[in-house]
Amino acid sequence: MNDSANYTLSKWGAHQLLKTSVFNRNDTAQSICFLGAIQKKQFPFALILEDGSSLLKINDNSKIIGDVRIPKGRLLNRDNINHISGRVEESIPSLYQLDSIKNLFLELNSVKDLADDNWTSRPKIIFNSFLSKELSFHSKNSIKIENSELRGKIRIVSNEKIIVERDAILEDVILCAPQIIFKSGFQGSCQAFSTEKITANDVILEYPSALVILRESQNSQPGLSLINSHITGIVLSLSKNLENHYDQIEGGSVTGAIISEGSLNLTGKINGAVRCESLLSIFGGTINKNELRNTEITNTNQIDSKTIAVFDEKEFDTVIKWLD
Repeated sequence: MNDSANYTLSKWGAHQLLKTSVFNRNDTAQSICFLGAIQKKQFPFALILEDGSSLLKINDNSKIIGDVRIPKGRLLNRDNINHISGRVEESIPSLYQLDSIKNLFLELNSVKDLADDNWTSRPKIIFNSFLSKELSFHSKNSIKIENSELRGKIRIVSNEKIIVERDAILEDVILCAPQIIFKSGFQGSCQAFSTEKITANDVILEYPSALVILRESQNSQPGLSLINSHITGIVLSLSKNLENHYDQIEGGSVTGAIISEGSLNLTGKINGAVRCESLLSIFGGTINKNELRNTEITNTNQIDSKTIAVFDEKEFDTVIKWLD
């Protein structure tokens, strides 16, 4: 066989997979990686606010380093400008279309091709190469991941709930359930897809993780609740045109992108981009709309080296992570 190479693209959750095969006489070499886009190029702003019903207020203990896009005339007063190191432009509704990630839910949560209730019979330690076929586990009941090590091309689906205990070891796996709960002290990387809620208190989700929620029914509780956690990757909170949809990210940090189609109660340190319908500040029992408090958002060329997942195969331009 003459020297040759071929390339194959596929998806693994929110990530694009690129498989490369090189043929040389009787030898074959293969490599595989996640593809994404450079953070600043994909989201060239620090904050996009789409709801113009309330003026934006930036408190003295908050600042934004990077460009801001808000509805025209929505800065509360000139003092707010002093808290923004960057350009202020008019926002464009629905700047990024997310239909592809919504369609992904149907595929990831499908159980028609999965073995019925095979979770309890699995080994405690599993590594499945991304050069291999997907390894899937399913349960009609709640799944608790504890005292287990799961790495690679593994998808876990529950019809009810997935609980990730602090002693679990996860790397690059996909979790799918109506509710996903990360217990305090957990550290690892994964992609979590939920239709009701994702909760993570005092956890570390390593690069390149993804938290994605698509809420299908009205609920007074936050869809996404991240408290004193550190996330490196992408956070998406989507809804099917629900009213009063909101999320909370309090304390901790996110390095990557946060996109919420509802209101966002945000505090902490964000290295990357935030796009939401509106901001919430809950302080002293009072809810203030479009107020930024105890928050620093930074998106500059200094974080260009960090890449994130993208959902349009025409937009990726760099390697997120080499696998296997």
